Amino acid sequence: MFRKKIIGIINNKNIKIIALTLLALVLLVFFMQVCRKANRAGGYDFTSFVLSSQALLHGDNPYKTESPFAYIYPMFFCFLLIPVAILPYWLANLLWFCLNIAFLFFSIKIILEMIQEYVSFDFGGFPIVPLTAFFLLLLNIIQNNLLNGQVNLLVLFLCVLFVKYFLKEKELLASVFLSAAISIKIVPAVFLVFLAVRRKYTSLALTIAFTFVFCLLIPYVFLGNGFLQIFREYFNGFIIGSLVNTKYATDMFFNIKDFIFYLSPGFKSSIIIRIIPLIAVFVPLIILEIFNIRKGNKYTDVLIFNIYLLSILLYSPLSETHHLTLLIPAVCVSGLVIIFKERYFKPQLILPYFSFFLCIIFAKIIKYGPFYLLAIILLYSIIIRLIIDAFRGKPKNAPSARYI
Repeated sequence: MFRKKIIGIINNKNIKIIALTLLALVLLVFFMQVCRKANRAGGYDFTSFVLSSQALLHGDNPYKTESPFAYIYPMFFCFLLIPVAILPYWLANLLWFCLNIAFLFFSIKIILEMIQEYVSFDFGGFPIVPLTAFFLLLLNIIQNNLLNGQVNLLVLFLCVLFVKYFLKEKELLASVFLSAAISIKIVPAVFLVFLAVRRKYTSLALTIAFTFVFCLLIPYVFLGNGFLQIFREYFNGFIIGSLVNTKYATDMFFNIKDFIFYLSPGFKSSIIIRIIPLIAVFVPLIILEIFNIRKGNKYTDVLIFNIYLLSILLYSPLSETHHLTLLIPAVCVSGLVIIFKERYFKPQLILPYFSFFLCIIFAKIIKYGPFYLLAIILLYSIIIRLIIDAFRGKPKNAPSARYI
């Protein structure tokens, strides 16, 4: 009865209008805040992206600009931003803000369309009410991305496009989108494992080849012989530096490395501190993939895709609020499944889902503590529960296993 009332509220036309109005007002406030940050002395992160993109366009070092916000990404992102960077500054900020909203919207829309194919939901049209609720509950994460002009929503969108076209067996497109995501922010390289366990060696080779072109050949066109020195400095300073870094978070954290330090501040073994997170993340993931090869289908592939996104957060060397963008698809998928599928509307899933949001709230209040990590683990466990259930009894219309 309670579930039917919730669905009735979700499908109410007036409630949908209220949700859209509230969403529009929140985004308007966000844009006003963006304008303030963009025009202050030094600007914000997106200002740094624009300056680095302009530097690349003129054949200069994109890692050495006047911005107080260091540019830390591969140079391919500078190349992508050139059409935006040549616009008037006010227009570039407006366009990037709108693009980020579009990246978020279409990421969720595509994920839900892929799930809808195998698990039919009982909502009319687009589920604007529950998604607005999720948006507000994750406001801190989304606000952090939009107000700083971050790149995470673009990376998420590219990863979603990768899995979309991978499941459509369009290897070339899938490889282009994955290599673009890797070439912007290296962490999506975890999806090379996704391809390897599915024996998609052509896709794997194409992705590596495109990544080489995006990261090395395209910047070389702009920088010429100076590229090698700039790339060497970036590779040694940032990539190698982040791998050998033994510093621990003293503020917020959500990776396993910093959790170990939180439990035992005197723990200093740099080798073990890197092995433990990898084992904790990849052993369960590989076990899950083994079962997916035998019993899985496209539906479980989408769920496992979300596990990969969550896994990135657990072993990523840095913990910053905007990185938590990667958990948004899992929040939306699991939330809608729990609400609209009666067999999942039960305490075993409702309580951990509710606890997830409590942990997100506590993490915002208590800056240094394990609440973000607990939130990720709770969400991880819910998706695992949905995958196991799919293995036991395949969703309606789901195809049989494909990787045998």
